[in-house]
Amino acid sequence: MTHKNVVSAIESKLYCSWFGHKLVLLRKITEHFEEYECKNCKKQYTRDSSGKIVALTPFLKDINETIFKVYLRRNHGKSNL
Repeated sequence: MTHKNVVSAIESKLYCSWFGHKLVLLRKITEHFEEYECKNCKKQYTRDSSGKIVALTPFLKDINETIFKVYLRRNHGKSNL
């Protein structure tokens, strides 16, 4: 990683720690589950079962993928997302 990239990464982390993350919708799983990504630090987040936004771990990513597949099967591949 170059010096410029390191400085940029530190600046984006500082921005997020001071002002909060700027989340954009990355993927809509169902009406209740979505995946987000911060525009600044590129960290990914999702909604947990209680509706709170939490960091997207590999375990939660796997759960989201399973929920998405079940959702598609129940709706015969016709997604309104």
